[in-house]
Amino acid sequence: MLATAESQYPVSSPQAGWMEQQPEAWVTAAQEVLAGFRTGALEILGIGFSGQMHGLVCLDDSDAVIRPAILWNDQRSAPQCAALEAGTGRDRLLRLTGNRALPGFTAPKLLWMRENEPAAFARIRRICLPKDYVRDHFVGGHRSDVADASGTLLLDVGERRWSSELLAELQIPPSWLPELAESPDAVGELDGVPVAAGAGDQAAAAVGYAFDAEYFNHLARDYRLRRDLIMQSLSAAGFKFTIPEGAYYILADFSELSDLGDVDFATWLTREGGVATVPGSSFYHDRLNTSRYIRFAFCKKRETLEAAAERLANLKALV
Repeated sequence: MLATAESQYPVSSPQAGWMEQQPEAWVTAAQEVLAGFRTGALEILGIGFSGQMHGLVCLDDSDAVIRPAILWNDQRSAPQCAALEAGTGRDRLLRLTGNRALPGFTAPKLLWMRENEPAAFARIRRICLPKDYVRDHFVGGHRSDVADASGTLLLDVGERRWSSELLAELQIPPSWLPELAESPDAVGELDGVPVAAGAGDQAAAAVGYAFDAEYFNHLARDYRLRRDLIMQSLSAAGFKFTIPEGAYYILADFSELSDLGDVDFATWLTREGGVATVPGSSFYHDRLNTSRYIRFAFCKKRETLEAAAERLANLKALV
């Protein structure tokens, strides 16, 4: 790492369980950061965008922001999630999107707006994820990457395209959704520098943590799991590299646990040295013929992996 820069912006909570930010504040912060790099001696060869996943940014017919962005940790859409999972809804969502309906995801937020802010909802012409709103401001267009899009609850993860089935059912116009690209694809230029589509925060962090084929070989002596499950999980999370035969890691099934148990475990993992969790790993596995909500974790230290395995066993979630 040659240099870093940061700029802060506030978050608001108008009601208990609500979390919002002004998208324009993200753009201002990015401009400040880029200005700092321009004054340095660094030669910038490429720009990649990452950011918080799942947030909802709504734009009108002049690309103006309609309301503050509803963030990933906002809980107001819990009733809409329950409606989405009613009957066979949960199995259908897992089959198509690889995810359960959770309040953090983008689609339930849209349904909440339709029911609770109909005037604002009627003005929507485009929707964006947070990092895409910032990138599009700089390079134009209306795009997202498949990894970030997998957290909207609107992506057919197997086909790597928006789910026409879900869009029709939820009555969400396809024209509202961004064009999809792969994370490393160049989607524009800023001052002559290529700009990549980017990825959500967790997917980008996993790449930065060196989760590549060599690293999976390093884990081969620790924990074993069938390669087909690894590949299906990573595909749902937007990863494209191939996992070699004999890869090992920890897999946890939270299908029957409360959301709190999942959050507690994820928080514990991030506190332990050398541990990272990879999101977007819920999936529907046809061979098992069951819907499962899966999180998986990697670590360089065997003792931390063993501690994680013990904790998962106590939660009755170790696979």
